[in-house]
Amino acid sequence: MDRIGSLRVREGSSDQLRWQPNTAGTFSVKSAYEWWRFTRSGSLPPSPRYSQIWRPKVPLKIKVFMWFLSLERLVTRAYRARWAPNDSMACPLCAEPLETVLHLFCTCPVTKEFWEEVGAQTGFRTSFTSLEELWAAQPGRTNSTNNSLEAMIARTIIPAGTWTIWRTRNEAIFRGARVYKENMWDMFRGCIRDWGRFIAKAEEVDFRGGRLCVTG
Repeated sequence: MDRIGSLRVREGSSDQLRWQPNTAGTFSVKSAYEWWRFTRSGSLPPSPRYSQIWRPKVPLKIKVFMWFLSLERLVTRAYRARWAPNDSMACPLCAEPLETVLHLFCTCPVTKEFWEEVGAQTGFRTSFTSLEELWAAQPGRTNSTNNSLEAMIARTIIPAGTWTIWRTRNEAIFRGARVYKENMWDMFRGCIRDWGRFIAKAEEVDFRGGRLCVTG
């Protein structure tokens, strides 16, 4: 065995490609992400937003939506003003002057009332004054029995809530639909029930008496 600098060269063997961040020498998305995280942020833990985006068992389009939300790249009216400065920037839910991501999903009066209803019905803390609080929420913690199945379904609360807000906002803009708290709750509950049935293969997933209920 010869050496070239610090490299060991074995005679009679062919060259091989090895992925250095993985001890097995094979590429994986997980090892690439860990390498990227380490080189970008040292040994800091990943942002809590990633567990809110990728961990819940929800449709792929919801994960993509959550990803754009985390980057604040959703086309709110404030974002759209970059290329259409003369268009209205008012929030379509409450008519306040500036529809930003923070306003739409956290501080809008209509949104806050919706989150309060979600909290009352699910037993989950859903009062957010910042996007950081939204991403740092612990959806696996409810006042129901904290078994793995209910925790998996509870993790869909943030995706279902933000998706409900976004859909309601779009229907108000593009269809002229009026905003009702009852309609938002029904839309949210429909997401939880549909996704929960898929996760649990249960006959019924719902919220009763301020707790998550799974039967089947």
